[in-house]
Amino acid sequence: MKPLGLSSPPVRAEGGGWRCTTARKALPQGEPAGASDLRYRVSGDGRGGRRLVLELRMNSWRGPQGVLQRYYRYLEGMLERLGLQPPAGLRRAVLSAVPGEWILAGHRLTLEKRFSKGLVYELWFVVERLPSVPEGNQSAAPESSASP
Repeated sequence: MKPLGLSSPPVRAEGGGWRCTTARKALPQGEPAGASDLRYRVSGDGRGGRRLVLELRMNSWRGPQGVLQRYYRYLEGMLERLGLQPPAGLRRAVLSAVPGEWILAGHRLTLEKRFSKGLVYELWFVVERLPSVPEGNQSAAPESSASP
């Protein structure tokens, strides 16, 4: 995630797999300026990354659209690095801060809204690698995007 301005932290071994988390990066948009931030977390196993999370901590209660648009640009960059295109409905869900789920090219994409206190909330965009589907059973993992 270095091209997106997020540092690559050291990888830590964890129960047969690994994980890493970046430091939070302040986003200058919104009011109060710089109050919102994001961080990137990834966990995996011997086959590579298994779960990626891009967290937005929204503290900009006035004019949050600039923060949400910037967050969406980070999501686009993350998906591009994975070789995926943003699914239909993702941009609208992010800019409206509403949850959603999509299945795309062997991955489950989820947008979660988590409340903490008051007007402050977090958006988590999660990309999870789906288990491999045995040949002849392709219907178990749809490859088309679905929007809530």
